[in-house]
Amino acid sequence: MKERPKRLTVDNNTQWECQKCMKCCETNKEIVQKIFNIKSHKEHCHFLEDKTCKIEDNKPLMCRLYPFFPGINDRKFSFAIGKLTIFAGCPGVGKGKKISENKELLKKIDGTAKELMDRFALKLQGKIKDVFEEKKKPAT
Repeated sequence: MKERPKRLTVDNNTQWECQKCMKCCETNKEIVQKIFNIKSHKEHCHFLEDKTCKIEDNKPLMCRLYPFFPGINDRKFSFAIGKLTIFAGCPGVGKGKKISENKELLKKIDGTAKELMDRFALKLQGKIKDVFEEKKKPAT
């Protein structure tokens, strides 16, 4: 079993800037293969070609969020500074602007977070609906 990567909590002084190292494409490779039901023997994601993602506009949410991960606050995901975490092994940690001052990055994280929460809510509603439908079925 792989060791879970260490995460750091993002605070007002945490800096990050993408280094275009493609580590995210190596880290998420197995999960992306499962999502798209593909087999690949490449060292990195199947969709990475010449340091460019072939599905940039349709990347899975986890790829768009990398290296960030939501914190948990009162059993809810939180993308707020102080709750948001970042994978410590990402080469961009400690470089570039402070995350708390990078409005473009915060907007991107917030938009992706909202999409993630909407998808999660829809999936949860579907599960709840399935439970109610099961209860309505007549006993045989």
